[in-house]
Amino acid sequence: MRRMLTAAAALATVGAAVVIAPAASAAPAVPDLSLSITRNSCDITVTNVGGATATGVSLYSLTFGRLSTFPTTLAPGQASTYHIFDCPPGSPYPDAFLTTSANGDLNPFNNAGLLI
Repeated sequence: MRRMLTAAAALATVGAAVVIAPAASAAPAVPDLSLSITRNSCDITVTNVGGATATGVSLYSLTFGRLSTFPTTLAPGQASTYHIFDCPPGSPYPDAFLTTSANGDLNPFNNAGLLI
């Protein structure tokens, strides 16, 4: 009888341990901004290709500074386009663009572009 109680107590302890053990959780989603430039129309498009909303989104121009009319949040899959009026080939200079997010970026290497 003593052996049966011990086995039952051990089984109950193992069962309790399984219930108490923390479940594995997926890594949190992160925004991933991607910048693309359409030379013919002088459009700068920023797309959030990540799995989380990008907050504090800013678009910067080497020539013009921060482009303040750009939206500050982009949901996953959302894109926003900024049109440059004074751009090549009508302009005598190239312009570099950079986009940033306040809450991180999965791949910062696709956040820059050059309009020549």
